Amino acid sequence: MSATGVLRAACIASMLLVVGGVGAAELKFSGWLQMRYNEWDSDLSPMPDTFDLRRMRLTVDGKLGERTKARVQIEIAGFDDTNGVKGIEYKNWYLEHQLTQELSSTLGYNSATFGIEVPMSNAKIIPLERSQAALKLFPGERDTGVYLHWMPTSGSWPQVSVGLSDGITRWQDLDKKGDKDTDSEAWYARVQWPLPRKGVVGASYRSADRTHRASGILTDYQDDLLGLHARYVFPEHWALQAEYYDGEDLGKDVMGWYGQAEYALGSRPVTVFYRYDMYDFGGSDDFTRDTAGLVWYRTKADQFTLQAESYDDGKGGSFTNWGLQYQVAY
Repeated sequence: MSATGVLRAACIASMLLVVGGVGAAELKFSGWLQMRYNEWDSDLSPMPDTFDLRRMRLTVDGKLGERTKARVQIEIAGFDDTNGVKGIEYKNWYLEHQLTQELSSTLGYNSATFGIEVPMSNAKIIPLERSQAALKLFPGERDTGVYLHWMPTSGSWPQVSVGLSDGITRWQDLDKKGDKDTDSEAWYARVQWPLPRKGVVGASYRSADRTHRASGILTDYQDDLLGLHARYVFPEHWALQAEYYDGEDLGKDVMGWYGQAEYALGSRPVTVFYRYDMYDFGGSDDFTRDTAGLVWYRTKADQFTLQAESYDDGKGGSFTNWGLQYQVAY
């Protein structure tokens, strides 16, 4: 049996443990949702929804023992879509076990550990969506795998994560042309140093073996991806964040990056932000985008985001969008 075959079997076993241990676990229920109003550019086709229940997550966290925790999270916002999106979609199901004070492991279906924005929850990302590079190189962000995380108590040592997965799950989904990965395997490594006030600087690497079917023809690819990431939070008001991606996607050279600036108003719970991101996907031109807006943290549980973006899609189209989003945790 291949490494990914063993991995899938282990993850299925972990899911059975999650389900079987729910009755005896200490359970905590939570969730959050995002409702969004969009004013789309009239040149866009097909025209996306103006009003949209963008995300609605339901989460169950369980403590299965003194050192073991489990999480199951589902997405149910698809119920308000009319384009064939699944009504219920799993977003997480995994076990987390604390091996030592500094070393832990995760096994199951979870966000890939790469950089900052890929594993970050959509509820915590300041712009309404991730950068184009992250969306294209990590579609859906999730995979099924096993990771080890070393979080040293000494600040002089870096935090290290390594993992093996069966590749990004959406690689294995049919696209509009009926193409998909029939088999994939990916190794991950991330090294980062914590900075004051929850800042961080580090690097990530992914090596993926992919067998992809396009137009009925199977082709093997060895795609490597390097990422650099940094976030610095100043003592007052300002925070800066940036990431860089460089590698291959189905054998094609790709590169992307973003830079983001945030300014927290001193007298009000409002953060103003600006992000520039670009993605070179080997097309006739590059995808480039300017995004600016503000977030009003009305309470600890809910917030409003007003955002404007202007972008070139790399195929000759230029568009502008406005978005107003309400987010609440429960």
